[in-house]
Amino acid sequence: MPRIFTITLLLFAGLVLFVAPVQSQDFRKINNALRYIKLGNTLREAQQYDVSEKYLRQGLQIITAEGDKYWEAATYENLGLLYKDQDKQEDAARYFNKALAIYRQLNMSLSEKALEQLLNGAEGKEQLYAGIEIGAKGVKLSILGIQLNSAGEVEYFLKSDSSVNPEPSALTPQALQETNEVIKGFTRVAASKYNIPSDRIYLVISSGLKAELDKKQKLEDFTKATTPAGYTMRSVSSSEEAELAVLGTVPPKRRYTTSLIDVGSNKTNGGYFMDASQNFDAVFFPVGTKSFVSMIKAKNPYNITEFTIYAEKLWKDSLSVIARNELSRRAGLRNRSAIYLGGGIVWCIATYLHPEKVNDNYVELTADDLRRFRLSVVNNFSRTIQPDLSDISNESLLVDARKTISRAQNTYDQESLIAGAVWVDGLMRELNATQPAKRFYFSKYAYVGWMSGYISRAVAEDYRKKNEQ
Repeated sequence: MPRIFTITLLLFAGLVLFVAPVQSQDFRKINNALRYIKLGNTLREAQQYDVSEKYLRQGLQIITAEGDKYWEAATYENLGLLYKDQDKQEDAARYFNKALAIYRQLNMSLSEKALEQLLNGAEGKEQLYAGIEIGAKGVKLSILGIQLNSAGEVEYFLKSDSSVNPEPSALTPQALQETNEVIKGFTRVAASKYNIPSDRIYLVISSGLKAELDKKQKLEDFTKATTPAGYTMRSVSSSEEAELAVLGTVPPKRRYTTSLIDVGSNKTNGGYFMDASQNFDAVFFPVGTKSFVSMIKAKNPYNITEFTIYAEKLWKDSLSVIARNELSRRAGLRNRSAIYLGGGIVWCIATYLHPEKVNDNYVELTADDLRRFRLSVVNNFSRTIQPDLSDISNESLLVDARKTISRAQNTYDQESLIAGAVWVDGLMRELNATQPAKRFYFSKYAYVGWMSGYISRAVAEDYRKKNEQ
């Protein structure tokens, strides 16, 4: 089942009552028509559909007689939304097509683009977008399908993802050339295989790579060397990436009551929206799975037992203090009862503990789950990474579970699993040190969350500009 990312768009929340100077009698007619349209749209939002249609049609009759093509198209669009809200998709598509034809006549490209999205949603179609993330280790391509649902929300379906690791952060001529070739290859895949036009292909430098490039003052040089002709490459900061990750990962209905923590290789970040006004509080810990392993290995452990002892000691002596200090400043993390988790280590833990849920978008992980995994990965490693699948009767699910387990086995060794488990378990215990008791949910597609959020925001911005035309 494809993962759905959603962002709510305010379509025609209020119509601007503006017209060019005309004769006073014509002005009164058009102004009355716009009042009917505005009232009809307000009633639609209040789900008073019959009365809404009455006023919209009254406005349409006047606007058509006066020959105002823009407001004729806008009214057709509102009638389409009216029918879409009632799940009358054929009627909605008919009126969206009427509006679309006029917008094309008027050369209103943003309105045309917005209507194409609405029309695709009414016809059950999706429009494809591509996100190309350039990170410190590699380049990732995500193909997302988008369509509008009857609630005026944009739904995101992850269609495909792939990655190549040319080590962009090495900044050698060879690394830059290879990175450029990978990016060009991904743009060709998006264009030829998925028929995605260039204006729906986004190239974005991740916050981790951006920080390294900024430190070396190489961001502009890197961008010039790796951006294919005809494209624009942008970058995001750590706080922006965290905010976008929440937009692309957390279900919309829970976005303002939950938090997100994403455990990466060298850092752990996340955050939460403080309220519906979109104010965001970013959370950052300078520790990730890979960096924690490096810290432990610097102690020169003799064997896996010593490795575990050093991991526990590092948590107790220093990392727990880092975690506690950051959490003490983040009321949203302490006071919310649900936290979404992302990152490769959390994916591994969820896969090994709950192989029957490898296709679920969200998997709940309890504090007991983490404690159990933390012990078993040390004391019975081989059994931990080869979980019992005898309870899975569905053949398709069984195949998917075996594939996912194989990927996890090839991604994280025992040392990485121990370090990651100690870090994640420690964070969960610190979070549960204050009331209310927390529930933790692994988000399957958190690894493409911030890129999905980036595209979500870009699409929303298109709609905003369209409504300002």
